Amino acid sequence: NITEGALSENRLLIDQTPPSITNIHIESNNPDSTKAKVGNQITISFIANELINGPTVTISNNNATVDNPSGFEWDATYLMTDSEPEGNINFYVANYTDIRGNPAEGTTTTDDGSKVIFDRTKPNLELVTLTTNNMWSNNWAKVGDLGTVNINSSEDLLTLEYKINGSSV
Repeated sequence: NITEGALSENRLLIDQTPPSITNIHIESNNPDSTKAKVGNQITISFIANELINGPTVTISNNNATVDNPSGFEWDATYLMTDSEPEGNINFYVANYTDIRGNPAEGTTTTDDGSKVIFDRTKPNLELVTLTTNNMWSNNWAKVGDLGTVNINSSEDLLTLEYKINGSSV
């Protein structure tokens, strides 16, 4: 090799290291963030180890809306509909590169073990009984008697709201 002129002060940096993402977490805006129903928003959040070009994210096999709230932090969201399959919600973070163009491998797993289960089937109340503490008959009540409602549901319930004679209980 032959050099002409003075030595350059510029340096050539060759970066062949792909970017990586960490702190990958999935949750729902349901009161129980590990469960989702139709209309709940699913959020995948993660942090890149360097500046990256926008990744594509699918949630339950649908394109998610991807947002970069600050520097290395990313969020992807999707609103669940009644056409998604029930069970564990899958996701895929892919197609991202660092600012130098190095591609990264996609991922389908969280770093913290988080998961969200989608349930679009409404529960059935299989057995509903009402009894009272009336000393003459537990099928009758008078002012001051205590009523008890027993319910068997086809699945666990997060909340239950019911009324007796139009009054919330």
